[in-house]
Amino acid sequence: VVITSDNIFYTQSKDYIEEHQPGEQITISQEDVSEGEMNVHSKDNGQIQILSINKSQGNPCYEGNINIYSNDNGVVIVNELPIESYLKRVVPSEMPSSFGVEALKVQTVCARSYAYAHLESYAYPEYMAHMDDTVNFQVYNNTVEKPEANEAITATCGKMLYYADQIVTAYYYSTSCGAGTDVSLWGSNPASYPYYVSREITSTEQGIDLSDENSFRSFIKNENKNDYDYGCKYYRWKNSIKSTEINKNLKSMGYSEIGNVKSIRINNRVSGGAVNNITICGSKADVNLSSEGEIRKVFNLPSAFFIVDSSGQGSEKTYTFTGGGYGHGIGMSQNAVKKMADNGMDYVSILNFFYAGTTVF
Repeated sequence: VVITSDNIFYTQSKDYIEEHQPGEQITISQEDVSEGEMNVHSKDNGQIQILSINKSQGNPCYEGNINIYSNDNGVVIVNELPIESYLKRVVPSEMPSSFGVEALKVQTVCARSYAYAHLESYAYPEYMAHMDDTVNFQVYNNTVEKPEANEAITATCGKMLYYADQIVTAYYYSTSCGAGTDVSLWGSNPASYPYYVSREITSTEQGIDLSDENSFRSFIKNENKNDYDYGCKYYRWKNSIKSTEINKNLKSMGYSEIGNVKSIRINNRVSGGAVNNITICGSKADVNLSSEGEIRKVFNLPSAFFIVDSSGQGSEKTYTFTGGGYGHGIGMSQNAVKKMADNGMDYVSILNFFYAGTTVF
């Protein structure tokens, strides 16, 4: 790990503390932290820059403390800082500043609620880290601070999303197909998470039962200009994949050879239309996939809101997925939020739309 700072900074381990000058570059190896962690912090809230990491912004800078640990593959870097400071690098990483301050307020309350909910446990207890900086949790520090995002963070300072007296772990995703789903997609009981509802994400809800195969097929093959995500890049999409590529993807995930794919059967379409159980029938074996994540990975799909058709024969058989949306479809659609804010809805009303029965305070 190669580190510098815009101010005087310090490296500290159990045996010593060393002072470094602004702009000085230091390298910390796995051997340097083999007997315990090393802490790096800057004087007077200076920024720590890690020159051995590249993100969209280039070499990222960090507030707070940097703790460095050894593991089998090298070193692990953990950034510890106040949540309001953390949000300055999450909100613009998760939502473009061009979406406007009102939309960014929605993103901020979701991101803050999500972060606080994760304070209850460590995702990485060996490093005392609550989450990582990727889409596995929330994207952090992929871009620099933005004035619009900071304005939204200041305007909603401390505000979170509650259901009764509990903070909501506010899941969100990029784009809807005009509908969202509940936690049944992940095999959970929707009654345990009543604020995640299956609903049409549109200004003109029609009450369509999208768990019905024929109803969903008709829905996804058409477009509705009143859908809040209408016109977005992934509102509707198609993806074709050959039998041989499906087999290759299955093997890369640890499944055995299934031969030529003869058919793909959708076993369960949850409320809202997403698929969470399918069977791939092969000439040598069948494989059942019972998770949204595996299904999307095998077929290289942006979401699990799809129908499937086929053409051709044998190893040349091609399966075409017609679908919509990008992401899991639970909670808030970020692109829908922009349209709703552009239409004049305030951030609390938007949050109440996506998270039923919740309160912001």
